Amino acid sequence: METIIRLLQKKRKLKETLEQINNDSRYRNISFVCAGSLRKGSRNYMNRMTDKLCRTYDELERCKRAIKIVTGGYFGLDDVDSCRTDIMAYWPEYEANLTMYEPIVYYVEIIRKSFWGKYRNVLENYPIRLDFDTPNRTVFWVYSNNIVLHRSKDRLEKYICLKNK
Repeated sequence: METIIRLLQKKRKLKETLEQINNDSRYRNISFVCAGSLRKGSRNYMNRMTDKLCRTYDELERCKRAIKIVTGGYFGLDDVDSCRTDIMAYWPEYEANLTMYEPIVYYVEIIRKSFWGKYRNVLENYPIRLDFDTPNRTVFWVYSNNIVLHRSKDRLEKYICLKNK
């Protein structure tokens, strides 16, 4: 329970930081006027704020993924593909497009690498859930030791309903 509270607080702080950067009048003015030549100080400030904006946005996306894992959300093929685009500059072996014929652990490996070593607690203690909208309505749960469980959605929904009674 403390994990989700901590993650939600972090998400709120990152959103506030993102809003603060976007509402910074000096940064907006420099970015708007940057067609002309800038002084060195203004150029450095613009580069520093742009880097901070990119880092904050990336960290916010990682935090959203961690919240999705903790709350039991399912990753689809589009989510895995967005994780792949995040890491393919550093790991060129992931530049090939994803297909449904890859092993399930390959998708989970992409999701784990997109965290860049952060959120270890989340990745070790919670399973990553995958749902590719297959015709047989199968969902996959992959734990930190790469044990894969698969169930049909119908059977899983019945189990959750019985458990909550």
